[in-house]
Amino acid sequence: MKRHHIIIGLLLSLVGVASAQNFRGLNWTLTKAQVLEQEIGFNFVGEVDSISEAGIDVIFAGELADLDTRLIYFFDASGALYRVAYGFTQVRPDIDTYLADFDRVRNILEASYGT
Repeated sequence: MKRHHIIIGLLLSLVGVASAQNFRGLNWTLTKAQVLEQEIGFNFVGEVDSISEAGIDVIFAGELADLDTRLIYFFDASGALYRVAYGFTQVRPDIDTYLADFDRVRNILEASYGT
């Protein structure tokens, strides 16, 4: 299980790739209502109180690189989108499988957002 969390952390760090540009066709600073209206590739799961800011986070579920994926949009206290993260739920039998997943996801994100 410890390996699972290490790789998840590595995958989530890839979100910085998109920091300087739009993410999934959505502009930074959109409101929660705008993201809910415009997110088309993943299914809405729910909202949770933000742990990092005073806002609300919105969670979607879908697939990326054939992996069950959670897409989490973070909103600040003013209600503006400021961060997005991917989370992956698969449990893998060994570290090599996690690393192969990491490489697949990295290649997809780099193709979309650059290095």
